[in-house]
Amino acid sequence: MRRPKLEILSKSEILDIDAASKKVLEEVGLMVNHEKARQMFKAAGCEVDEKTKVVKIPESLVVEAMSSTPTNYKYYSRDGKHDCTLVGDGSKTLFAPLGIATNVTDYVSPGVFKKRPSTLKDIQNMSTIVDACPNIDHMIQGVSAMDLMTVTDQNRRVREFDALLTGTSKPFMWDSDYRYNEDCFKIEAACYSGDEEEARKKPFYMNVSCTTSPLQLDYALCDLCLTSAEFNVPMMVMTMGMCGTSAPIHIAGTLVENNAEVLGGLILSQLANKGAPNLYGSCTTSFDFHCNSAPWGTPEGSLISACVGQLANYYGVPSIVMGTASDSKMPDIQCGHEETMNMMMPTLAGATNLTGAGMMELGMSHSFEKMVIDNDLFGVMNRIMEGVEVTKETMMVDDIIAVGPFGDYVAHPSTLENFGMINHSDCLDHNMYDEWVAGGSKAALDLAHERVLDILANHQVTPIENDVRKSIDAIIKEADAKYKA
Repeated sequence: MRRPKLEILSKSEILDIDAASKKVLEEVGLMVNHEKARQMFKAAGCEVDEKTKVVKIPESLVVEAMSSTPTNYKYYSRDGKHDCTLVGDGSKTLFAPLGIATNVTDYVSPGVFKKRPSTLKDIQNMSTIVDACPNIDHMIQGVSAMDLMTVTDQNRRVREFDALLTGTSKPFMWDSDYRYNEDCFKIEAACYSGDEEEARKKPFYMNVSCTTSPLQLDYALCDLCLTSAEFNVPMMVMTMGMCGTSAPIHIAGTLVENNAEVLGGLILSQLANKGAPNLYGSCTTSFDFHCNSAPWGTPEGSLISACVGQLANYYGVPSIVMGTASDSKMPDIQCGHEETMNMMMPTLAGATNLTGAGMMELGMSHSFEKMVIDNDLFGVMNRIMEGVEVTKETMMVDDIIAVGPFGDYVAHPSTLENFGMINHSDCLDHNMYDEWVAGGSKAALDLAHERVLDILANHQVTPIENDVRKSIDAIIKEADAKYKA
């Protein structure tokens, strides 16, 4: 049995992109808007122009840094029951939501949806849905707490982190803010009874920041690379370039430019702490000059994500790419088409993580119903990736001979022992018409809405112990004071 595989780029094409990216880093360089980061690059042998803040990185440093970047590492969970292993060899794909939207699209009634600004409670509810969905492996903050945007006495970012922590015991990524990374690390340590060394050994959250295309590492990304390395918190360096605007119109050119940017961030992490856990990220797509937008539900977006998965595997670094995001404004036929296309191509190409559960409207909104349907689709994808096991036992030649042309397998021992292996979905109805009508003629979205309501009413997340809760509340209070200052 082998995992089904898709190769968009040939081995020689990957080598060409790698060589071109190294040429860009060495001859053009990256603008690095962080003094300490530039000093570290300089100490490592890079040519640094303090006037332009441009850092030129030699190929030797690229090779050295990538050789020290972990090819796999454990992504821990708060309760130890949902740990994940991130791999850089294309052998396993994990699934997650995608952030950071500012709206939630609510199911009102069959076929009727209403968009509204997202809230802090939505972050916790979304996390709880993820906690209950077995095929969503970890949480990524999907929306922002818009209700705290204008509040001056509460630290929005730290409270968002707490909502994620409270809503799920699975690993999670937050809307990282370099100013409050230390506060969040303190909260993580509080979950380990204040043991910071244990928190460093078993991080259950990840930081994320994006490069600025073309060819820039801004202050926030650099500072997060440095502090993440200090706390041993995994760091995702992500590109969000757009073919034809901030990146070349040709996909190959965009891959070269964005690869150079990500390599620059990963190198900085390794300079800060050799062996620091990193994630190669991409939500890059093409700009649509017909609609004046940067859509994700396009063949170009799927191709880029698949190619990035292959590139990251070449370096042996775990990856995360745009997956089941859709540009539709509601969960509909367009949504199903786009997310299926965006899910299958990068998964088959070996991307380590696929994001997008619940996301719609070019990344501006989330649907809880779409999220639980995506959970079903991830289960389907996991089954496809298992492939077909061909052994003497599974070919069942002796049984076929015994049953012959006049029997059946309904009551056969192999069927009774294994019927549970057939994939089943909660929201995708596979009944015949009469049974479907007898069950209420419910569409997938109606079943998904019932599933969402059931999760939010009944699912029990591993609770945070009272003494830990008190410690976290004290840290949040300190962060609030810092925010006001």
